[in-house]
Parts: sequence; structure tokens; C-alpha cells
Amino acid sequence: MRDAMVMSITPPIVWPGLTSSFIVILWCCFGNVGKVICFLILICCFMLSQHHSVCIMENLSEQYVIVTEDENEQPIELPAEPDGTLLLTTLAGQFNGACGLKYQNRETDSTRGVRLAEGRLHPPDGVWGNRLYVVVFPKGVGWYCGRR
Repeated sequence: MRDAMVMSITPPIVWPGLTSSFIVILWCCFGNVGKVICFLILICCFMLSQHHSVCIMENLSEQYVIVTEDENEQPIELPAEPDGTLLLTTLAGQFNGACGLKYQNRETDSTRGVRLAEGRLHPPDGVWGNRLYVVVFPKGVGWYCGRR
């Protein structure tokens, strides 16, 4: 009965490398000192799990992509999806006829295109960052839409 009670209050994974069995041994074999150690370990694990939850929430917080039609115009921030991609429909909703994004590569001073796959624009190197992205329109369409 006592072992069942101990197992019910100890999580299956308490600390990296520590198992429930180790906690049970501490709890049962080392008397009050073992119980104090178990209690401290559980408190630390709880605090780490709370911190981990905060980190996960920060990663899931909404990202925005800084986009402009022309580098001399006021940019707009567009919301990225939870997986970090930007939907082409989100881009086209603000910039009619848009088919992609490009940006200035600071290392080579050349323009790079953003990868488009299955209607999703994927952030370069996995993050959008604070760089300015310029909208790409299909060649020849700009003249018909009132663009250059």
C-alpha cells in the first residue's frame, strides 16, 4: 500500500536521468532525509516544467513578416502561421497578384528569393527575423495592375 502511494505521487520522469525507481528508493530507504530530497527534486521539476511551458508558449507566439511592395514604401507586418510559414493567400490578400517574396542577402549583397512550396512561403534559415521582404509579382502582370 505504501509503495502504491509513493508511486502515485512521483512522476514517471522527474529529472533528466532520474527515474521513478530512484525516487522511490530515496523515499523509502533514507527516511526523512530521503523524503526531503524527493520533495526538493519534485519542486525543481515543477519549476522546470513551468519554465519549459513558458518557452513553448514563446515559440508558439505569433510571428510577423515585414513586407513591402517597394523598398521606399511603408512596410506592413503579416502574420505567419504557427509552423513559421507565411501563406501565399495572406500575402496576396494585402498585395493583389503577389506570387512570392525576395530579400537582400547582406553577405553577398545580392537578392534572394524565398522558397514557395504548396502555397506556403518558408522563412530563410528557419526564421523570418527583422529583415525587410519585398513582394514579387509575375513578370508582365505589373503593367496591367497599375504597377511598374
